[in-house]
Formats: sequence, structure tokens, C-alpha cells
Amino acid sequence: KKGYRVDLISVTSTGVINKNKEKVLGMRKSDSWIFYAIYSDGTKVRDQFNTRIWDRLGAWDTPYDTRFGTSMKYVELVVNGEYRGLYGIFEPVDSMQLEISDQEYLYKRTYGRELLAETMDSVAPSEYLTVLGMELKGRNGQGNEEDWKCFRTFVEMCQSDDETFRAEAEKLLNMDNVADIWLYLQMMYAEDNIYKNMFFAFKKESDGYRMYLVPWDTDLTWGNTYVDDGEQLYVQWSRNMRRLSGMAVSGPALNWMWEYPGKVAPDGRTPTG
Repeated sequence: KKGYRVDLISVTSTGVINKNKEKVLGMRKSDSWIFYAIYSDGTKVRDQFNTRIWDRLGAWDTPYDTRFGTSMKYVELVVNGEYRGLYGIFEPVDSMQLEISDQEYLYKRTYGRELLAETMDSVAPSEYLTVLGMELKGRNGQGNEEDWKCFRTFVEMCQSDDETFRAEAEKLLNMDNVADIWLYLQMMYAEDNIYKNMFFAFKKESDGYRMYLVPWDTDLTWGNTYVDDGEQLYVQWSRNMRRLSGMAVSGPALNWMWEYPGKVAPDGRTPTG
């Protein structure tokens, strides 16, 4: 079962093609919509359930009047008269959704890689996706070192000693968002979002940049397991959701998400304490 992307355009009388942003099923305006095949979810409710959990828990718990997350609508798709089945349409988590200005930054963690400042120094930003598993969204390509300055500040904070971490965390992070993310991860044992599948939005506020986390994609959390097979890749499902050691930690610290052994959280615990 294939997924589809639909780009909306308008054509002028002279043949000029323009992007055409339109609302779909009550969702926000966009000129590009993804029809998700929901092929790996036999129940067809997992993604809807998960997006609603975050929507109620943290997507609106920010100083901004916009959803820091996504929403999904079900559709039955017919292509050229042929019925293709049940699909899900998602609002994209992008610069428009999070109202990211030209002076703000949105990063996406796509792959699980260790995040270290020295690694960022060892390669050019064009290689960050491969080496760090990180993407810069809303700009052409991966940007330059200046475009990654905000994210580097976060990485350096996570590598710092405990006293520095405590002092810098409240300056850089929105602590309500941190608490929401912590509850979300703890409640669901959200394996997908521990080492990947997270957006990092840096909003420019009166006292500097503030970081907000936005989760996405939880197929492994809700039972899918990795199968190294071309025909069964990520499709096999298990009733026993895998739980990662080190998830049950207290306090709002995020350092356990980036696997820094021995880091002490603000309440004195270690990631495995």
C-alpha cells in the first residue's frame, strides 16, 4: 500500500503555476498534503490516538497561539476511480505550523546518533544528517554554522557539569514544555522519541532563544518491532511493548534523552537511578 503526496497549485491564464494553499477537512492551510497509508498499523487508530494524547497534554501548553504538534483526519482514497483504502492526512510539523520566523530555527532529529559538540566540529553542517541524525528545517539545505548555533548551545548544555546544566536549563528551555514532554515519555514509554523522532523549535523571546520540543512518529512505541527484512521492515507487531532501561527518572532534566552516562538530574538521580 503506497502513500501519496498531493501538491495544490493554481494556473494563471498565461500558464504560470503558483502554489495554492488550501484548508483540508478543517485543518490549517497548506499547499502540500501527505496521505499516510497507515500500512503498519492493523488497528488504524494508533497514530490518531497518539496525536490526540500530545494535543491534550502539551501541544497547546506554550505562550503561542498555535499547535506545537499535528492533527490527523481519516479519509478513504479513490485514485482515477480505483478505491485505494483508508488513509490518514496529517498537518505537517513545519515552520508554518510552529510559526517559525526567519530569525528562528527548527531542527528535526531523524536518526539516533550521539550528540556531541566535538562531533559537530568534526564535520560540516551538510553532513549533520548522516553523522548526528539532525536536519535543519525551513531553509535550503543544512545551512551553515550560524544556523546551528542555537542547537549547539543545547548540546553543550547537555554535556556540561551538573551545576552548569541546572543554571543554563531554565534559561534555554521552556520548563512547562519540558514537564509535558517528560510526562508524555514516561506515560507511554515512548521509545521512538528517546533517541530520534523529535523536533527542536527555537523561538526568539524577549530574553533570548527558548527551545520547545515536539514529538512525532510512535510506531515502535505502540508495538511495531524492527525486522531486518525488505518485505517486513518495521511491519511486524508485538503485543509486548519494549521498555528501555533508564526511562523512569525524576525531574525535568532532558539529559537522559541523549544518553550521557553518569549525568545527574536536578533531583540528584542518575539516568538509571
